[in-house]
Amino acid sequence: MKKDKNYLNEVWYNKIFYDYILRQYYSLNSINNYKRSENKIDISGQWATNWGTMKLVQEGNKVVGTYEWDNGKIEGILEGYNFKGTWSEPPTYKCPDLKGGLDFKFSVTGQSFEGSWSYCDLKEAGVWMGTKITQPEVNSVNGSWTIDNGLLLLEQGNGKIDGTYIEGLNENSIRLNGDIVKNDSINKFVVDGEWIKAPTYDCPENKGKVYMEFDIPINNTKLYLLDCDGNIDKNKVFEGSRIAGPKPLNVAGIWNTNVGKMEFTQNEGMVIGSYRQGKANIEGRILGNVLIGKWYEAGNYSCPYDSGDVQLIFATNATVFEGYWAYCNEKFSGNKKWEGVRVN
Repeated sequence: MKKDKNYLNEVWYNKIFYDYILRQYYSLNSINNYKRSENKIDISGQWATNWGTMKLVQEGNKVVGTYEWDNGKIEGILEGYNFKGTWSEPPTYKCPDLKGGLDFKFSVTGQSFEGSWSYCDLKEAGVWMGTKITQPEVNSVNGSWTIDNGLLLLEQGNGKIDGTYIEGLNENSIRLNGDIVKNDSINKFVVDGEWIKAPTYDCPENKGKVYMEFDIPINNTKLYLLDCDGNIDKNKVFEGSRIAGPKPLNVAGIWNTNVGKMEFTQNEGMVIGSYRQGKANIEGRILGNVLIGKWYEAGNYSCPYDSGDVQLIFATNATVFEGYWAYCNEKFSGNKKWEGVRVN
């Protein structure tokens, strides 16, 4: 998995930060267990990841595959939405430097994952994330939506949706997922599921049921955040419209930003950026016109001061962006802005 000696720290995370990432809105993989034990996904296919294109073949719960970086191999077991296995690379495919562990958590939609890799003798985890390379479903709700004064990001697949509703910079994001079906009697697509949010992720204030309706054609939606008993609070009924989607916006190219020139490369929903003459990087996912990911900078490329989170919102014509960055374990704030204009 080596890129070079200095880059190793860029992808190493201590356990505290890795757990933090899994708790936050870093990607659309839900942190609750909505019907996870009752459903199965097939992860066979091609995936765009931060370690290059990955190809997986699943038979039963056994998974084998390859990935682009150093012609590596993968094998392991998928249980529900959790994959545990190993990676290995030529020429020896053995420990200590050319083999290690994998721990991936797939979304309920089967369209994305986030997780970690490690060497055989090390507990530190490097991030591994990806999105499935596939065409969006017909009438897909994938993408970014404006909801009242907030932002909603949705991913669809496997008859389900997985999403995050961001009410504001200082608010805890609401995570939601559920089953999506067409209701012919009202000629709409509807979602029934659950929502949760920090700090408790539990009833009565931070968990409940969710119901959504999508007009056909899918350009408008209505979101109901119900309590755990299914009661409606009129202050938690929101209307919204699609900003971008179902395919992710293409942001690949050169950008002038307030931290210097930046180059984005993109494979489907995975985006990797380089800035400060290659001494700093961004890795993340884009849904609709919103990029959510991590930044790393030279020093030690890790927390607490040389790594953190980033959220960028692009114009729908992909000519400008504005967003925010934060250090590890911080929320986004208005005094840490990131802005850019496309050069080509």
